[in-house]
Amino acid sequence: MSLQRRSTTWFTIRLVTCLSLFFSILAVAPVRAEETPAAKNSFPGLNEVVPKATTVAAGITEANAILSQLDSLDIVYRQLAELTDKLKRLEERFTNWEEAVNWPLNRLMSAQASYSEINQKQEVLFKELSAKLEDIEDLRVKWTEEKAYWQEWRESLRQKQVDIPEETFIKAQQSIDALLKRIAEASAQLVKKQEEFAQSQELLASRLNLIDATLDQLRHETFRRNAYSLFSLDFYQQFTRALFNEYRDNIRSTVKLPDEFWSRQGWIVILQLFIALFITRILFRHRRSPELISPEWRFFFQHPIAGATFVTIAATSTFYTNPPPSWSWLMLTSATIAGTILVVAMIEIPRRRRLIRALAVIYLLSEALKVSGLPTPAYQLYEVILCAVAAPMCFWLAQNRRRQQPDRFGFYVVSLYLISLFALIGLVTALLGFSTLSIQLVDAVLGTIILLFMVRMSIHLADGGINELLYLNWVQERTFIRLLGVSTAERMKTLARIFILANAGLFLPVVWNLYNSVDEVMAGILGLKYTIGEFSISVYMVVMVALVIYLTNLVSWILQALADAHYMSPRKMDFGVKTAMKRLLHYALFSVGFFIAVSMAGLELQKFAIIAGALGVGIGFGLQNIVNNFVSGLILLFERPVKVGDTINIDDQWGTITRIGLRSTIFETLDRAEIIVPNSELISQKVINWTFTTHISRIVLKVGVAYGSPLGKVLGILMRVAQEHPDILNDPESSAIFTGFGDSSIDFELRVWVSDINKRLRIKSELGLAIDSAFREENITIPFPQRDLHLRSIESKLEPLPGDLSEKSPSEPQGPTE
Repeated sequence: MSLQRRSTTWFTIRLVTCLSLFFSILAVAPVRAEETPAAKNSFPGLNEVVPKATTVAAGITEANAILSQLDSLDIVYRQLAELTDKLKRLEERFTNWEEAVNWPLNRLMSAQASYSEINQKQEVLFKELSAKLEDIEDLRVKWTEEKAYWQEWRESLRQKQVDIPEETFIKAQQSIDALLKRIAEASAQLVKKQEEFAQSQELLASRLNLIDATLDQLRHETFRRNAYSLFSLDFYQQFTRALFNEYRDNIRSTVKLPDEFWSRQGWIVILQLFIALFITRILFRHRRSPELISPEWRFFFQHPIAGATFVTIAATSTFYTNPPPSWSWLMLTSATIAGTILVVAMIEIPRRRRLIRALAVIYLLSEALKVSGLPTPAYQLYEVILCAVAAPMCFWLAQNRRRQQPDRFGFYVVSLYLISLFALIGLVTALLGFSTLSIQLVDAVLGTIILLFMVRMSIHLADGGINELLYLNWVQERTFIRLLGVSTAERMKTLARIFILANAGLFLPVVWNLYNSVDEVMAGILGLKYTIGEFSISVYMVVMVALVIYLTNLVSWILQALADAHYMSPRKMDFGVKTAMKRLLHYALFSVGFFIAVSMAGLELQKFAIIAGALGVGIGFGLQNIVNNFVSGLILLFERPVKVGDTINIDDQWGTITRIGLRSTIFETLDRAEIIVPNSELISQKVINWTFTTHISRIVLKVGVAYGSPLGKVLGILMRVAQEHPDILNDPESSAIFTGFGDSSIDFELRVWVSDINKRLRIKSELGLAIDSAFREENITIPFPQRDLHLRSIESKLEPLPGDLSEKSPSEPQGPTE
């Protein structure tokens, strides 16, 4: 009862306390609600008027300084005006937009590049204007509030009937009004400029939208007949004087360079000429000493001008911003001719050289006809002639190669068959009026062939460059380069091949007109994703995770070599210690890289902890041995009961440890057989480690001599043989002892010490041979095993045992006969 009363009393007290707090909050709330406006409308007294006025004056000065910066927008206005003039010239160049669907593809791409360049620059300038307008708007809001504050402050002081310094208030308000007026003028000026250039921005947007729509339409209408068939009379009726006049006008507009090209991008041409001359001089100088040139680079030095031209264009072509079509074709032609010369120099078979030259000529001719704006009917006829010649020619070359080498069906033959097949398809489609399909197919095949040649040459040059780099004296003198080993060149070549092939893979969809640019290819591929519940996995995520893990392994490989070269080797660390430290460094870096990859994959570490907990349960049941071996591997690296290079004995197997991994240890026997031992066995079982603390080992050689031999002389011979051997240590001292009287001999043991256990078997053999030779000289015999046989005669009175053969008669057979 007392317990119930006590609990009731405490409940009553708590209830009363809660109710009192509740009503007190309700009573205070209205008071606070009434006090808030008063606090909000409270203003300082007269003593703050002058300091506040000074602060306002300083703020107005700062605001005027900001507004003065608007004068720098004159540069922006001038750039916008230049872009508008450039847009007008583009409009004069690209006309007849209502028939854009009939434009050649190169004309559409050129127009898209030109208008995109102006649009990007204009967007940057408009963003700058918008940022200034936002700053001005922030100033207007701020000083409008400041003006209202001073007006309310003045009224508050008047209500208190205080003698107000009217002059100060009037001066502050006038300064604020003047600032607001200037802000309004600046804002109006910016808005006016935006409206002035808004028309050109709308025109740019409409043109780009039309070009994108036209390109999408062309891409979707690839398999649609969009021209007359060559079997139709209407096709030949297209070849009128107006068609040729159109082609003439296209050539004139294409060949003519824009007026501002030399003034804006002429420095790039001068830079290209300077670089080409510089590289040519270097190549000519090194051409005189071919024995010093890497074999992969000799074809490059055989043609210095072509090599310099190709490298210069490849390195500087990206400097151009929206180059004219004629100049782009000139750069493409120069690079293709130079690249063809270099590729031909790499190939030794004359027939393949002629084929590569022919493909290069066809590619350049096709590009020239497209750039010059050849009308569609004429280009369709060109496609028919080209495919009609290429299809049987490539098929004949493939068959001829098959007859020469019937047992070989290599990449060259397959390529010829594929070219012949695509040429046949292009011929049929061009004849039937599928002009777009035929043009894109032929261009894609030619572009793919050129791309493959460029890839092959790039890989060849990369391999030669890596070999040249690693053979430089200042590189070979680096200790960590030597420690990286022969795999350095292979790793670097693999990395270079991955980079080259990845870029080629990005260009391939552009060549086949699946995308308009490499950026679109990257965005399209990396944007692919697959969603599983709330978790989504994308190609970008997979690529980044693989890249992080690969780079982690690469960094680990380099850091291990650097640590070995600059920290471990100078301190003369033991080989096993260095191996253990390098493995721990690798595990640490890999763990960091793994967690970075997990975070980049979008998996939060908290969720990863949950997954790790679930895996822990699974590990506890199904992966005990693996985890046990992993932990044992860590113990081996830290505690180091055995280390790499130790000579051990496991299950009567002698050998050396060559590697300690996460799960197992590699143990190489004397027979060069490699035994994989789980790490847990090296921890839980007995292991004889002959080199744990020292490589010194004892050899015990047992020797037996015949009874009657001079024992003192035997001991002297054994000691003399031990002392005369050069590999026997003097400390500890050797010893020869008598061990006992054996059944056939008097037994001795020669006990010696050697500095290296790896010499144990050889020294033991040499000692045995020396002892045998010394015993022969002293006529000391090493006996054979001896056994005494005692025969006891049997008395005739004894009865034979049951079943004894003596009961049988001599005439009876003694067993089965053959």
